Amino acid sequence: MNDSYEILGVNHNATDEQIKKAYKKLAKNYHPDNFATASEDKKKQAEEKMKEINAAYDSIKEERSRPKPPPTEDFPFPPDFIDIILGRNRQKQTVNNPTRGTDLRYDLTIELEEAAFGKEISIKVPRQETCSHCQGNGGTDFETCPDCHGTGQQQTITRTLFGQFHTVKTCKSCHGKGKIIKTPCNHCHGNGKVNATREISLNIPKGIDNGNRIRVRGGGNAGDNGGKSGDLYVYINIKHHKIFQRKGSDIHCEVSISFVQAALGATIEVPTLDGKVKLDIPAGTQSDSVQKIAGKGIPYLRSDGRGDEYVTIKVVTPQNLSRHQKKLLQQFENETDNTSNFFSHIKNFFNNMRLAID
Repeated sequence: MNDSYEILGVNHNATDEQIKKAYKKLAKNYHPDNFATASEDKKKQAEEKMKEINAAYDSIKEERSRPKPPPTEDFPFPPDFIDIILGRNRQKQTVNNPTRGTDLRYDLTIELEEAAFGKEISIKVPRQETCSHCQGNGGTDFETCPDCHGTGQQQTITRTLFGQFHTVKTCKSCHGKGKIIKTPCNHCHGNGKVNATREISLNIPKGIDNGNRIRVRGGGNAGDNGGKSGDLYVYINIKHHKIFQRKGSDIHCEVSISFVQAALGATIEVPTLDGKVKLDIPAGTQSDSVQKIAGKGIPYLRSDGRGDEYVTIKVVTPQNLSRHQKKLLQQFENETDNTSNFFSHIKNFFNNMRLAID
């Protein structure tokens, strides 16, 4: 398995800010929008890389959130050395203590429309569940573990300059249970858990964005000895859309209009997430100009209201003109030299141009 730090391109001594910066840079490089026109293989590779980057970042965050014991190189004594010197007693592990199950991650790819308006879907999640045949006991007919004598723990003695110290560890033979199964369960083979695929109902909230996650409590692996199940974290990936590009709560798209429409103005239909709407194009509109349609963007995730839609106008230059059309264009150029009659010239010219095109 690749080292999480190597995947993000940082060393183990990197600060949290450096790790966060490296993650954001990689996530931006492998964002689905960057591979919109790539082959399916390239898209799949980018998607797998994105999953790997997210998993590495989560692994490092989890690792750094756990308390760390003193390094053995600088502190060559048992982990409980300080407690012993100060006369403190650590709470000993209880045999068969309920243990919470591990969390799971699920990567879900959805459409932009589903991210915008939300959706109730079902996903199938592979996980470990408590064996229903033995209720998680692993079998029947138990005997006391001969290695730990039922304590679930094994003690080791360390000799130091300050004397002997006892270190307590989980028994490897019975895995801390304190007992050995003489007749293992035929279904779970003594594990107390079975692999299963569970169908889970998931509510995708409106306005969710790429990289957001949804927590499903109890959707992870089953716990031990009656412990609670872990949680399921569903990470959202949004597919590239053939028309719209999302930027926060706003969406952007391009619409092409004719040379005549740009010059004379027109009312056209443009796509939105809610369907087509009419948009007025003012006379003299230039290519790459942008018009805003208020309230037609992505709904806000945690509040009412929506973002906006921004439409970039692309003026299409006519091709394969007829001789008559070329003559009209030349006439237009000549007549516009007289600036005092410019607007009457442009109106007459494009009216004639329309007739020529029709």
